[in-house]
Amino acid sequence: LYYRSRMDPLDWGSVYMTFLHDSESSMWLLGLLPDGVPAGLVAVSDFSEPHTATIAFVGVVPQHRGHGYIDDLLAAGTAVAESHGFISMLSDVDTENTPMLAAMERAGHHAAKRPWHVWHHVGSVEEISRQH
Repeated sequence: LYYRSRMDPLDWGSVYMTFLHDSESSMWLLGLLPDGVPAGLVAVSDFSEPHTATIAFVGVVPQHRGHGYIDDLLAAGTAVAESHGFISMLSDVDTENTPMLAAMERAGHHAAKRPWHVWHHVGSVEEISRQH
């Protein structure tokens, strides 16, 4: 809710690019259609646990959704994590985003694997409380 209240959904990709660190730039992948048009983006980052990566961002351009590109992006993200020596990967999905939850399940990211939730973005409790 914190980020949703501060930007339009169309801005998410550009905002996430500001989190790109040079050390992780080889794990942020742009998915292109055969004609070179961008179809989506997957960004893999190091997580605070040893040998664990996280999908920091994944998304398909709205006009290209429904063609299975999300599966390709998640597979590419997994492959790049493996090539960098990671042995496990976390993902964090909005519980109301049913299509993404299904895509994560198809890619092998199962909600039941961990009994706790990882907060990748944390705002001040006081500031968030004022919004509600």
